[in-house]
Amino acid sequence: MRGVRFGVLGPVTVWRDGEVITPTSATQRALLGVLLLAENRPLSTDRLVAVLRQGDGLNDARAWVHVVVSRLRTWLAKATDQTVTVSRQTDGYLLRAAEECVDLLTFRGLHAEATAADSSARQADLWDEALALWRGPALADVAAALHDDALTVQTDALRVGAALGFSEAALATGRPQRALPCVIELAAAHPLDERLHAACALLLAGSGRQSEALHLIERTRERLASELGIDLGEHLREAQLLVLRQQAMPEVRVVRETPPAVRWRGPRPDVAALVGRDRDRQALENALGHRRFVMVTGPGGCGKTALAMDLAKKAEPRFTDGVAVVCLASLRSFDEIVTAFASLMDVSAPTIDQTAAALTHALAQRHLLIVLDNCEHLAAECARFTRLIADHAPRVVVLATSQLPLGVVEEWVWPLGTLEVPAEGTRVDPGTPAVALFLRRALEALPTLNASDSDLELVGRLCRGLDGLPLAIELAAARLRALSIAQLVHRLTDNLSILDGPGRTLTATIDWSYRLLTEDEQRLLTRLSVFRGSFSLRSAEAVCGDHVLPVLVSLVERSLVLARDTNGSERRYVLLAAVREFAADRLADRDATHDRLLDHWLAEGRAVDALPHYRDRMERARALMDDGENIRAALDHGFGGTRQADAAETVVRLASFWLANRAHLGSSEVRMRQAIEHAGLCTPEVRGLLTYQSAVRRALREDYVGARQEMAAALPRIAANRQREYRDGLVSLVTNGRFVLNPIVLEQIPATLVALPGDLDGDEPSTALTACAGAYGTWGRFADAVELCARYAARAARRGTPFSVSHQVVRAEIAMGTGAIDEAVSWSRLLTEQLPGAGSPLEQEPARRAIALILLTTGENEAAAEFLTESISELDRRYPPEHARGSAHLGVLLAQAQRRAGDPEQARDSLAKALSQAVRRTHLRVGFTGALAAALVAADLGDGERSRELTRGWDTLRRRIGLPVPLGFADAPTVLGFSDGACGTPDPSWNWCAEELQEVIDGAHRWAVGLNQLQAF
Repeated sequence: MRGVRFGVLGPVTVWRDGEVITPTSATQRALLGVLLLAENRPLSTDRLVAVLRQGDGLNDARAWVHVVVSRLRTWLAKATDQTVTVSRQTDGYLLRAAEECVDLLTFRGLHAEATAADSSARQADLWDEALALWRGPALADVAAALHDDALTVQTDALRVGAALGFSEAALATGRPQRALPCVIELAAAHPLDERLHAACALLLAGSGRQSEALHLIERTRERLASELGIDLGEHLREAQLLVLRQQAMPEVRVVRETPPAVRWRGPRPDVAALVGRDRDRQALENALGHRRFVMVTGPGGCGKTALAMDLAKKAEPRFTDGVAVVCLASLRSFDEIVTAFASLMDVSAPTIDQTAAALTHALAQRHLLIVLDNCEHLAAECARFTRLIADHAPRVVVLATSQLPLGVVEEWVWPLGTLEVPAEGTRVDPGTPAVALFLRRALEALPTLNASDSDLELVGRLCRGLDGLPLAIELAAARLRALSIAQLVHRLTDNLSILDGPGRTLTATIDWSYRLLTEDEQRLLTRLSVFRGSFSLRSAEAVCGDHVLPVLVSLVERSLVLARDTNGSERRYVLLAAVREFAADRLADRDATHDRLLDHWLAEGRAVDALPHYRDRMERARALMDDGENIRAALDHGFGGTRQADAAETVVRLASFWLANRAHLGSSEVRMRQAIEHAGLCTPEVRGLLTYQSAVRRALREDYVGARQEMAAALPRIAANRQREYRDGLVSLVTNGRFVLNPIVLEQIPATLVALPGDLDGDEPSTALTACAGAYGTWGRFADAVELCARYAARAARRGTPFSVSHQVVRAEIAMGTGAIDEAVSWSRLLTEQLPGAGSPLEQEPARRAIALILLTTGENEAAAEFLTESISELDRRYPPEHARGSAHLGVLLAQAQRRAGDPEQARDSLAKALSQAVRRTHLRVGFTGALAAALVAADLGDGERSRELTRGWDTLRRRIGLPVPLGFADAPTVLGFSDGACGTPDPSWNWCAEELQEVIDGAHRWAVGLNQLQAF
């Protein structure tokens, strides 16, 4: 390996024979560092996306990771003579390197050896050697976001642990000065780590510097108090005591007295183990050690009582006088609280005032944990009681549960949320908290249960439908005695009443909270039930009437409405499914509220539609991404009642929403069909837009022949009052003609550009220039395409607008077509950066196609195959089957990449899939390119006769059309034995015919799938 070593214990560094050869790219350094931190273990693609592209959509950036990995592989191959490689795993990447080549692996070995050493002197030597490998924090020179990643944090924690071990060994050998510089450095870097500061104080004292040690402890005490609001912990208190006694040696230990027997007063906790509350429990356990009043808030049924009782049970040994639990649900006044608690503490007196005085006197010297459960209906009374305790019992700690905070001075509030549920569209992990709770309770109800993978998918759906609410999940699991999991999921859809029964009921829990509300709060809660998903404050105000904000704040404080942070500047709000169903049953002005919901989304649609620029419409539409369920509710009301015309117009006006938010693209097809059914009730403008948008959707489904015909019918209907769509329609005729390889588009381009002059406001002229340049490029007329691109650039400069993704794709294609490879690579990098923000299939597929073509053009065939495989999977995942635009085109390119990488059998399989898609659609350009690919693959497989037959059919027709050899297939003339010839000039005697093109495509398809498979197909 020529002495190659990798360093991650500090800045990411690579040395070869002592010379630094670290990659100059910050992204490559970050990727290399993360893979090395994994210590010869694979990291998933999603994991790499999460740590390298924080803030980007997870799935959107997967393709970017594949490109970056490909470039790192190339660098590693040159730097290490291919002895250190990155290999593709099932869903991720693995970097393998020998222990002696990576400082972290060397450190790990020394760490294990020091831990097992049988003498302090040997330990000190090994710790010293291990810590000398560190040059700073792990991955010190990479993006700050990586410094908080789990791998980096865990690695830095190893350094701290080693420093603490070095400290103990140095003290044990009587040489504290040896470890002091290292521990001082780390203590400065971790100002709130009490263990490091305690070790530093002991080393200072052991070196005869007791005053400095005490000063260090005092500074740490001040910092902990000012930044965290806590006092010294056990480590620093013990170190302080040892320093004061001038006994800074490890054999000195503090002997603690065993506390007297602890008593438990009040109800005891349920024996059922908590599930999925580790983070909450840890935070609250820490708070109970430093706070006098800890409040757990959350919605009814989220498990506040169970968590509080579990905490009390575990905290019992820490309180000399034990635990006292007061259940407040049946109490109605301050006097009853005092009386109930006094009874627990064996205190009695003739009057309530005397009882309170006796109680405070009895508690004055007690070290006791008081649990107050269910404070929400006695908020003022509980606040008064806790103040009484705080004023007279300084060693008493109160742990309370409530749906809202009490607002007292020392109250420390911990909002308890619902349990984490599996993300939709992902494999269900049995360890996900909500799923784990259901499975545990299900086994208690039905010990013979054996959940299959399909059952787990159903459990994931159930937990999502119940919003991860623990009480609802437990009640659902109990129903397995009578229902199968499938039956349970089906019955729970929009009907949670089956969870009610004798004893614990979900309805009773919510009704308890509802009855505590004012009339205004009840009214708003029931009106908010029309929102099926999360909603904004602006939407709530539009739908629910005046003075919403103060009442909404109250409902949030009572945990009946949950506030959620978003990536934007505003919070959104949501009702749990159980609360929403309860409130909907009590909505008095149902029709009027749903009418206002439809009015709101019709107004929103008109506002989006009125924006003059495409990018502004898409940006505004993306901002509505979380409102899909609410829009669905509004449309259900409109189409299901008497407002079909308004619902149809809402569908039309929100056209940008459906395109920008892929999760709702499939459901928009249903809405479009509903709107067309009621077109007769609509205005002429809306009817024209329906025809226009239907043509756009045909193009999304890659039915370009049908789209071209329908758009031609739509143009006269929108010419008078929808000039924006009219101009877009003219452009779509060119685009669709290009996709069906109809040479007539070359004649239509000049007229289209005249209809959309460059000085026209709006995006349409720029869109036209891009589309026409792309069409010229398809026919190899690159000089004409370059001239249109120059006009586009000049217009963009005048308007101060960036290049669109579509235009960047065209620029990349022109650069490849003219042999400007460096320029093409530059466009590829820009497109890779654009992928996360490209939400529409109209942007995603062309961008991915251009990136793959550039990889093919530069000879990176394996990288192209890998990128295309991931891209096809991603497009299939992102969009519904009818809109999985581009999978066929990418599949054809995948076949070309695979055959060029030496795997023609795999190429044939990929081509069969791609052409099977192409023959069901009318994207003839894709199918025609696929026919060329079939000829090449057939030649590679030794089927010369079929290759020659396919080549003749393809080459004869492409010369009539006037086409050049497509990009990415530069080797075709050599392999297949034909000349490229002139291009850009169609045969004037030939009339374009879709059937002729389809015949060539069908022949390629028959060969690719094989006759027997074709018959089955």
